[in-house]
Amino acid sequence: MILSLLLGMAALHGCTKGSEFEPSLCPSQLPAIADVTIRQFGVRDYPEQRGEPPCTDFRPTKAQVIRYLSKARTTSFQSADATLDRLPCRASGTVRFVDGTSGQWWIERLGVATLAQPGHEDVLLYCRECTEPPFAH
Repeated sequence: MILSLLLGMAALHGCTKGSEFEPSLCPSQLPAIADVTIRQFGVRDYPEQRGEPPCTDFRPTKAQVIRYLSKARTTSFQSADATLDRLPCRASGTVRFVDGTSGQWWIERLGVATLAQPGHEDVLLYCRECTEPPFAH
């Protein structure tokens, strides 16, 4: 009963329930983006891993990062860890929103990202629609 009530409340807020292969997703409610800066790309989080594809070709453009952040939805770290594959390739940079706020972002090749903003908890984002290169699902 309580679970169905929580799922119903999530649906009212535009959240999906999730599945075995995808976490529950909610609207990000991020302000419109004014600008994005890319600081690094093609970074491998765990350089000691062998047999993984190289990260040098993971080079999202400014337009791709803006599209990603505009389309991504929020999820919980626990839900993402249980359902999403992750690759150690990432890009990072900063975002400035039209309301004057800003943040740091890290986007992984498989479409999982973290957004850190001063005075707020880190937000985990996932963009299921971002499947064109350089993102891979």
